[in-house]
Amino acid sequence: HLEAPEDKSFGSSLMESEVNLDRYQTALEEVLSWLLSAEDTLQAQGEISNDVEVVKDQFHTHE
Repeated sequence: HLEAPEDKSFGSSLMESEVNLDRYQTALEEVLSWLLSAEDTLQAQGEISNDVEVVKDQFHTHE
């Protein structure tokens, strides 16, 4: 059984879509992991001070 040329391009396009979907899923998982880590970091931080000098020091620790 021989495939028509348009069948080959459809199959190739489908394979490319699957590869792109896998890349998208991997990137999404990495972003979600980063967000969870960032959330943990933010929750672990202390309160922001009302003293300007202390706030400056807090800011410099995150630069």
